[in-house]
Amino acid sequence: MVKHLTASEKDLIDNTVGKKKQGVTEALAAVNRKRIRCGQDEVTRTPVYRYVSGMTHKRSAVEKRGRKKVLSKKDMKKLDKVRRRLIKYADGDERITYEDVIAKAGLGGKCGQRTAENALRSTGVGFKPPRRKIGLTDEDAKKRLDVGKKWIKRPKGFWTEKVHAYYDCKTFPAPLNPKQRKRYKQTLITGHLRKASEGTEQGFTRPRTEHCWLGCPSVTIAAAVAKDKVIMWHVVGKSWNGAKASAMYKGPLKTALRRTWGPRRQYTIVEDGDRKGNQSGKGITAKREAKLKAIVLPPRSPCWMPLDYSIWQKINVKLLESEPVGNESKASFVLRLKKAAKTLPRGTVAAAIGHMKKQIQGVIDAKGYHPKCD
Repeated sequence: MVKHLTASEKDLIDNTVGKKKQGVTEALAAVNRKRIRCGQDEVTRTPVYRYVSGMTHKRSAVEKRGRKKVLSKKDMKKLDKVRRRLIKYADGDERITYEDVIAKAGLGGKCGQRTAENALRSTGVGFKPPRRKIGLTDEDAKKRLDVGKKWIKRPKGFWTEKVHAYYDCKTFPAPLNPKQRKRYKQTLITGHLRKASEGTEQGFTRPRTEHCWLGCPSVTIAAAVAKDKVIMWHVVGKSWNGAKASAMYKGPLKTALRRTWGPRRQYTIVEDGDRKGNQSGKGITAKREAKLKAIVLPPRSPCWMPLDYSIWQKINVKLLESEPVGNESKASFVLRLKKAAKTLPRGTVAAAIGHMKKQIQGVIDAKGYHPKCD
C-alpha cells in the first residue's frame, strides 16, 4: 500500500535532492530512516519518485476540486480596468462605488454584487482615504511634463555636481511646552489599528492640523542643501518678502556657496517660483548681483525639491527625538532645530539629491501628474 508523504517528509526530500544534490534513492533512504525512528511503516519508492519528478504532490498546483469560479481572470481584469477608468474620469467630483463599477463592467447578469465585490477585494481593492497631495490642474501637468522632458536629458551628475544648491523655505510649528507638543504629535498620526465602530472614540480620532488649533508659535527657515549636507540654515523671521529674499541671496546663501564650492564666476541654484520673495523684483536683482543662476521649478512641483520630498521630514523626525521634558524658550527651540538639520547623516542628504533624476522620470511616466515615487 502506497503511503502519502507528510509535509515534513517533503521538506526532507527537497533538502536531500535540492540542496545536497543527491538522488531519489538517497531521499527515499532519508525518509525511511525517519519513519523507522518514529515507529512507522516504510514508504515505497513510487511516491518519492513522483514527488521529485513533479508528477504528483505539487505544492504550487492549481486547485481543481470544488465549485468552479463564476468570474474568470479576464472578468476580474475587466472589473479593475473599469474601476480605474471611472475614478480617473470622476476626478474627485464624486465617489465611485462597487455598484457603479459592476454596472459599467456589464457583469450584473453573470454574478451577484457580493461576488464581484469579493473579486475586487481579493486584488487588494478596498475603500481607503485618498492620499493628500497638492492639487494639479491639466495646465500644471502639461508644464511639468514639458519641463521634465527637457531636464531628463541632463545626466545624473548635473543634479549632484553642476547644481550648487537646492534652496527652499519652510515654516515649522514651534511647540514650546508639553501641551503644545502633544497636540502637534497628534496631528502626525496617519492611522490606527481599529475597528469600524471605534472611529469616533477618544484616541482614535485625528485632530485638526492648523497652527491656530495647535496654539503654538512658528518659525520660518530658509535652507539650502548641496553635496551631502545642509550648507545654509537661515532664520527668516516673522515675514517673508522681497527685501528678506534679497538679503538672504546676497548674504547667507552666497557665503554658503562660496564656502562649499570655492570662488566661482557663477553659482547654479534650484528654487521654487515663490512670487513673494524668490521671483520678486528685489529677489531677481539680488540674484543677478550675487551671480546666482536660478533654475525655477514649475508650479506645484515639490517632488523636484530634495528638501520637500525628503529632507524636511528627516529633520522633523530628528527634532522629535530630541524634545525636552518640560518647557523651552523659542530661542532654544530654534537652536535645537538647527542642530537637527546640521547633524543629518551625510548619506541621507546625498541620497535625497541623488534621486532627482528618478523624480524627474517619475513625473514623465505619470504624464505630468503625481509620480508613484513621490
